[in-house]
Amino acid sequence: WQRESDMMDNVHKAEENEKDRVNSLAIAKLNADTSTANAQAATDASNAAALGSAVVTIMTGGDGFTGLLD
Repeated sequence: WQRESDMMDNVHKAEENEKDRVNSLAIAKLNADTSTANAQAATDASNAAALGSAVVTIMTGGDGFTGLLD
């Protein structure tokens, strides 16, 4: 009976290990997706700031020319 018990224990451990691997992969994917989203948000914010700065410069004449608001 011990042999059968050991075999069933090994099957159970293998199933648990597979679940752990799937869980680890899911967590890694979530982390990668979050990192990608954060990087994209930072890029978007930087681009928006640069565009806003350019608009302000044009509107106020900060480029050496008379601005639209002057």
